[in-house]
Amino acid sequence: GTIRRAEIFNPALRTTDGLAVGDPVAKIASAYGPRAHISADKYDPSTQTATIAPKGGADAKYRIIFKLKGGVVQAIIAGALPQVEYVEGCS
Repeated sequence: GTIRRAEIFNPALRTTDGLAVGDPVAKIASAYGPRAHISADKYDPSTQTATIAPKGGADAKYRIIFKLKGGVVQAIIAGALPQVEYVEGCS
């Protein structure tokens, strides 16, 4: 098989841009600017997601998604479309 999605909950692991679980949403805005698309969670109105699409090119089929609660990163999900956007995760 092929790994198409990874979920990170450990604050010791960081993205290549230095973001980690526990960081404030302001750090996402600072790192990605208008590329950070914030939206409401499908099931939990107190939770949001910040989806980061690449600038283009060969990486166009990938995304990084930050799960946010109270303005703080709770999880980081990275991977290929469409699996990275599955709300219920992969099994």
